[in-house]
Amino acid sequence: MMRFILCILLCILTACTSPRSAPPTTHTLGATATFSNNPALSVTDWYFDFSNTTGCATNDTTGTSATCGAGGVGPLLTIGEFYRRVGGHAATFAPSSGLLTLHVLDSQPVPTADPWGTFEPALPNAAFALIGTPNPVGGPFTAGTVTVTSPGNPGNDWEVAIGNSVDAAIGQLVYDSSASLGGAYFWIDSLSGSGSSLTATVTMPFSGTAVTTVTWSVPPTFSTINTGDTLQLYTVPTIYADAIQPSVGANSNVSGVGTPTGTSWFQMVDFGDTYGNGYSQTVVGGNGNVSLSSVRSDVGLILRYNFALVNAPHASHSVGSWFSNGLLLAAPDLQLNGGAINTLGGSCIIQDFMYFTWNPIVHGNTVIYSGSAYAAGMHIPSGATVSIEPGASLQAVNEGADYASPLLWGAGTVTPYQGGSFINRSGSGPATALGVNTMLLTSNSITTGCAPLDGGTGSPPCGIPLTVANWTTYGALIEPLSGARFTN
Repeated sequence: MMRFILCILLCILTACTSPRSAPPTTHTLGATATFSNNPALSVTDWYFDFSNTTGCATNDTTGTSATCGAGGVGPLLTIGEFYRRVGGHAATFAPSSGLLTLHVLDSQPVPTADPWGTFEPALPNAAFALIGTPNPVGGPFTAGTVTVTSPGNPGNDWEVAIGNSVDAAIGQLVYDSSASLGGAYFWIDSLSGSGSSLTATVTMPFSGTAVTTVTWSVPPTFSTINTGDTLQLYTVPTIYADAIQPSVGANSNVSGVGTPTGTSWFQMVDFGDTYGNGYSQTVVGGNGNVSLSSVRSDVGLILRYNFALVNAPHASHSVGSWFSNGLLLAAPDLQLNGGAINTLGGSCIIQDFMYFTWNPIVHGNTVIYSGSAYAAGMHIPSGATVSIEPGASLQAVNEGADYASPLLWGAGTVTPYQGGSFINRSGSGPATALGVNTMLLTSNSITTGCAPLDGGTGSPPCGIPLTVANWTTYGALIEPLSGARFTN
């Protein structure tokens, strides 16, 4: 008994309690999320150096600078440390500038070591931006002969002779510092020839100023490549994420960003194959407006809105982006300005509403599953197919002087399935508006159609070859049993 009493007294004298965990490591901006006044949530710009190219990136730096400085100033090494500081994957931010920007300085070396997972930041009164820093490949070089894009059948995209630039590869971003309006950015879509005859087919060039200005309302600005211009090859940093879906505020006004439903901006990052099996997918969306500017995706990119988030979803656009492994549009509106899709495989599936403008290169198989797609400048190259499912439509429309006819062109194939429609709404005849090579009706690949009766009686003339010229002559070509049609 005496021993027990002595033990109790000893515990009282030594403040016997359950062991306490050590206080969390503190950083300049690293207060834990258990505090309502977490200063990390008001930071406007975070920087990530995943491969430590700066030489100072650690999880003990401030994370608020792209360069190294005294007192622990520098970029973070992992996205996991960022989540720890802000309190998780779905923290509520209040950046003092009204814009939260995550700057990615280089690629994540191993997908599974530092996963982004699903990131759903809440920004009730702010916009969101994820911006990559392009990394140069080799040195500057001079553009050889430049061939301007020429829509037609088969037509051609922009072509640049790059000679002995041995560092060139498909899927690289190119910057033309000689172009006006802040230079020009474009992607290498394919390469032909070798040695001094090496030529790159590239996507539509867009103004460097337009590509790098966080905004929604400013339309893309077309730029021009010229023989003799100074070019530089780049790769864009790769990240591995399952989903990035910000909930942005309705009153975000930053450099013209202000829109009724806020803006999420993604620029010059590559969405990588997280699971290394070729079947990874990344969801990008959230609410409000979503902008993809010179983005590359090596996974199936799903553009989708989270309808559970506040604010009605509005629209999205892509300027000069390169989607190599497919694109699933499950959102109310996407305007695809230039760039290329399905470059290395996969399919583009459209489930709602999409505009093709500024001649994006539409490789592979694109399926208009529901809703409508509008072509005001769209290249379907040889071997590519656009299929129009029952009840869906592809419509050629003239949006003004910026979009010269033909509005849909190339050596590829357009096929309306049962109940699907390819509609010419350009105001010009199909022979003027369209330069597509092959037209087929239904999944049976029927190569002839019937002309409409135009209110008459009897049997319609059938067996008419599906050509743009015959479409112009008869006003429509229809497969009467299925309802698949080409029509004005």
